[in-house]
Formats: sequence, C-alpha cells, structure tokens
Amino acid sequence: MVFFWLLMAGPAGALEFEVQQIRFGLEDISHPALKPQGWLFTGRVGGTLSDVQLDGQISNDAGLEADISVRHVSGEFQSIRLSTTMAGSEAVGVFKNTLTNWPEQLNLLELDSGEIRAEVTILLQPNESMAVHSRVDFHNLSGLMDRTAITNLSGHLLFSLENNQLTARLRDTTVGQINSGIGIGPVSLLADYRATQAEPFAGELNIQQANAEFLDGRLRIAPRTINLAAQPLKIPVDAHEISLSRLLQVYPAEGFEGSGLLSGAIPLEISDTGIEVKQGNITALSPGGTLKLPAEQLQAMLGGGGTVETVTRALQNFHYSVLSSAIDYDEKGKLTLGLRLEGNNPDIRNSQPIVLNVNLEEDIPALLTSLQLSGRVNEAVTERVRERLQQSGQEATP
Repeated sequence: MVFFWLLMAGPAGALEFEVQQIRFGLEDISHPALKPQGWLFTGRVGGTLSDVQLDGQISNDAGLEADISVRHVSGEFQSIRLSTTMAGSEAVGVFKNTLTNWPEQLNLLELDSGEIRAEVTILLQPNESMAVHSRVDFHNLSGLMDRTAITNLSGHLLFSLENNQLTARLRDTTVGQINSGIGIGPVSLLADYRATQAEPFAGELNIQQANAEFLDGRLRIAPRTINLAAQPLKIPVDAHEISLSRLLQVYPAEGFEGSGLLSGAIPLEISDTGIEVKQGNITALSPGGTLKLPAEQLQAMLGGGGTVETVTRALQNFHYSVLSSAIDYDEKGKLTLGLRLEGNNPDIRNSQPIVLNVNLEEDIPALLTSLQLSGRVNEAVTERVRERLQQSGQEATP
C-alpha cells in the first residue's frame, strides 16, 4: 500500500510531498564498485522538489540488507548514509558478491561466527571530490584465513576519504588467537594508516601498539611509522621471556625437554618475494636452564661424525648458563640457527665446563604443515591442508 500527500506551500520549489510505504526494484543500478544485480528499496520519500529526503531499507540479490537515508538538496549536496548488521558467517559472501574490487587475497577468508556492524556516509558536492566516512565494528569474529585460524577478533575500524586523502584507524582491536600451527595471542593492536586516493597501498602505517602473548612470553612491535612504499618493509619484533619449555613442547619431536626464558630481537623484512630475517638474535636470561634432547632425534637433525656424537651425548642432560643464537630466515622458508651453549652435563667428566657451537636448519613451511596436519590448529585447517596436498600430488601425512 502507498500513501501520498501533496501540499502547495508557496513557490514551486517549496512544493511539499510525502510518499510512504513505497517499494520498488532498482534493476539498473550501475557503479564501477558494484556488481550488476537486482536491488530493492522499501521505505518513504518526502520533502520538496529542491530538498528530497529518502529513508528506508535497501537489499540486493547477494543478501545485503541495510538501512538507507538519502538527502538531495538541489545545487548544494547529496548525502547517502547506510548502516547494516550481519553475522560473520554471512559477511564474506555478501561483500564478495556485491563489490567488484573485492581483494583476491580475501577469497581465502572464511568466517563462521561473530558479528559485523558497519556505517558509511557519502557526501557529494558540486566541484568537490567525493567524501566518505565509515565505521566498522567487529565482535568476536572467528574463522580461517587460508591455513590460519583466527578466533575472537573484536575492535573498530574507522575509515575516511576526503580531499583525495585516505585515512584508516584501528581502535581497541584484539584477537583471541592467531594459529598457523603455533598459537599467538591474545593480540592487541592500535594503528593509523594514511595514503593518497591515487596510491592507496603506498601510504604510511603508524603503529602505536602491537603486542601478543606467545609461548608464555610476549612479542612486541615498538611504536613506529612504516612507509609501505619502501621495499622491503622492515619491522623489528622484540621477543620477551619466551618459555623454552613451551617451545620444545610444541615442536613436533618426542622427548624434547628444557627450561629457561628467552628474549631477543627478530628483524622482519617483508617484500614481494616473501619474509626474511637477517641477523636476528635470541638469548637465555640468567641463570640459564636445562636441555634434554634424545640422542636419536639429535642424530637425525645433526647427522653423524665424532663431533656430532659429542654434542649428542652432552645435550642429553645439559645444564646451561649461556644460550644464545643467531637467527636467519630466507624467503623460501629455511630457518638457520647458529646456537652457542655454555654449561655442563653432570653425567660427563665430573661436570666439567662444556662449550658447544651448533648450527641447526629447519624448513618452517614443512614444519607448519606437519603441525596443521596433526590437528593442533583445528579440523577445518587440517582438511584444507589435506586438500591442498592432494591437489599438488603430495601425501597428506603428519
């Protein structure tokens, strides 16, 4: 049913009208940012011929449903305000099937719980560039990003585009856990991003807070500004009081035990070719701790020879006062550790001092795949990894 009122109140520009309970399809909406599909509006239209106000709800074939308010003042401005709330499990599909410029990387994103609330206001004025202001609230979003499980993402994203300048602000943002095989979290983030509309991915990221719990210790990126146009991106990560006991527990080798706390610096370099670490370092805090590494696993890692046998025997019950390691990681995923140990084994040579220099290598992508196949992340990640390995003709064994 449609109700219509028309009042003549002076000049033609002041002609007042109101149409309530209106419902019509918008099959011909055309915009470079939107995929072609059917749209439906229900609501009311009113105002004057020179100042029209539209309020109601709009929906499309992709499942997007939003409240909409449009005001058009002839010769002055046009404003559009949209707001919507949707379940996390629906959000990815809705936006993917609505927007033409949906990022390809987000095709690997799947959400299974949580809620998203979004508001956007668009202002159009004669001889002015478009202005956009939006706010997106995340509440307990959980799901998968490729082979990484993300749980309980909450926070606020404030976005604006004005005078051809893009600004994004991440506020009160936390993640319960990020898990690709070894869990990191809770994570807390606070950051700003600024760029030009012409080069939206070549701006400056200002990190004000980036902290995460990791293996009973914590990781931290100190406040800094990063120019995304500079390659490679250099992001120093500080590690504090990481538990050696927890680290050896998550490593997929039986019998590894140890104690002590580790701190150090991991200088990440991120480029188009991948992630690298050059000349990182990690050091055990005083007074040190213990290492108990089974002979069979050590021999498999280190190979054979007389020196290896000496190292293997010492590390079966090593009490260290010094543990330090250089850290290097290349873009292909090979981790190299130059480990130096000082201490003794009470079972060898009456506890005489022993100094060991050991070089270790680890294929991190293969290690993470093994952890993912073992079910340490969740069953959804395990299944996704199995499918990828089958597609590539590899065996899916932990």
